[in-house]
Amino acid sequence: MAKGAAARAAARRQRDKWKSKRWYSIRAPRNPWSFKVIGETMAEEEEMLIGRHYEILQYELDGDFSKMNVKVQFRINEVIG
Repeated sequence: MAKGAAARAAARRQRDKWKSKRWYSIRAPRNPWSFKVIGETMAEEEEMLIGRHYEILQYELDGDFSKMNVKVQFRINEVIG
């Protein structure tokens, strides 16, 4: 019974992970000098974002309705700001 009580006490002491996370905007390059915000994601630290994949439709990126069925996958490789 002592082990069960200790486990419950440890569960009560756990820190809420959601409070420590922050929102980050994901920007994709449109041309060499401008970017478009394609989404947002949460992470505790900036370094945890690197390597994540984000998938959108080509239509959302350039507005061309004929490319509605083409998916584009982005991988985060740097964090600025």
